Amino acid sequence: MDLGIGYSPSETPRALARRLVEHYEFGTGPAAAVTRIATAEERLRYARTPGEITPLAADLRTARQALRATVSRGRRLRATLLPASTLLRLRGAGETVLDAFDHLETLRLWPRRRPDTTPAGDRDLTSTGSR
Repeated sequence: MDLGIGYSPSETPRALARRLVEHYEFGTGPAAAVTRIATAEERLRYARTPGEITPLAADLRTARQALRATVSRGRRLRATLLPASTLLRLRGAGETVLDAFDHLETLRLWPRRRPDTTPAGDRDLTSTGSR
């Protein structure tokens, strides 16, 4: 996401890994790392008991380096300084704040005044100080 590589929320980790490996033509090392990450993610998402998952720090580093090598320097710089994933979280927080202000606008601190239902001819205008 931060590097501008699109994905669909309905895409399974395995399908995303396959698409990345095929589209960016990773070598055997990065392809294996992406596959191990996808397998671990699927186990964590879908397995009743995922079992023991081996540490993936080295695989994550390898996959990240392989993905960064496929994009331009400008895109890498933007991903480092203004990552889209962080900006989406900030946008969500901003929307929450704006929703709270919208809610405050609908609150009434005082009850509404009842409209005067007395016919105009029956009103006592002397009590209000009017002529």
